[in-house]
Amino acid sequence: MDTTIQLTVTGLSTGSIYLLVGVGLTLIYGVARVTDFAIGQYFVLGGYAALAMTGIGVPFLLTIPIAGAVVGAMAMSINTVVLRGEAATDAAAFLLTLGIAIVLRQVIVLTYGPDQQSVESDWMTQVITLGDVRFTLARLVILVLAIAGAMTLFLLLGRTRLGRLMRATSENPDVARLLGVNSTWVARFSYFQGTSLAAIAGASVSVLFPFTPFTGNDILMKGLAVALAGGLGNIRGALIFAPVLGLLESYTAGSGLSEWQGGFSILLLIAVLAWRPHGLLVRSAR
Repeated sequence: MDTTIQLTVTGLSTGSIYLLVGVGLTLIYGVARVTDFAIGQYFVLGGYAALAMTGIGVPFLLTIPIAGAVVGAMAMSINTVVLRGEAATDAAAFLLTLGIAIVLRQVIVLTYGPDQQSVESDWMTQVITLGDVRFTLARLVILVLAIAGAMTLFLLLGRTRLGRLMRATSENPDVARLLGVNSTWVARFSYFQGTSLAAIAGASVSVLFPFTPFTGNDILMKGLAVALAGGLGNIRGALIFAPVLGLLESYTAGSGLSEWQGGFSILLLIAVLAWRPHGLLVRSAR
């Protein structure tokens, strides 16, 4: 029983990482109708931002929101220049965001090199013991951040004027534009929100796992698996499949089959694209 609880805590905290990235992808697609293949690099940039700030004495917890804000603002600026804030065709969006990811990765390699980096924070790696269950404080912080981020996003979308504008743009950008909604600005803001969530995830896990400029590739696959399984644009779907993927990986590693741990996201992607390309929780393609 204790082993099951331990694996569950680990799986949920890992799923929280996938949740932030998957919700970021889903939010961007839902509003701007663009699948951002650069989001894995924004995740990595969050880690490197935390590394740079802790290096000059900024407390680690403070680096997390700062990394989210800085990386989100940068992503929004890139969107304004490269994608011009407008919904692009699928092929154009794929090529443009993939190109952005490659450029960002090379910039990181030139700045920090290709070797592994990690953020040092003694108190974040402190072990909390509850009976026979042990986990680091960092895993608890990640779980809390994911829950807080999801709740904040639902409140924003459901209770604020900005959220209503985002929903209107998501449903029909042309009609929203005719009604006076600045859909271009709303799309840009969705980039800020979605990439900020990815950067927050990257910064928060930088004390747990070493990272390189190439870590974004794996995170992109996890985020895509979560977003596509739930249905692109369906935030509730991401909320369901992110912890499921995290738990599957945790239980697999706990069963001594760690070599299969990274394969679930690929299998999930293949299954969804082959069986229900519009998402397992969506009744019909949009």
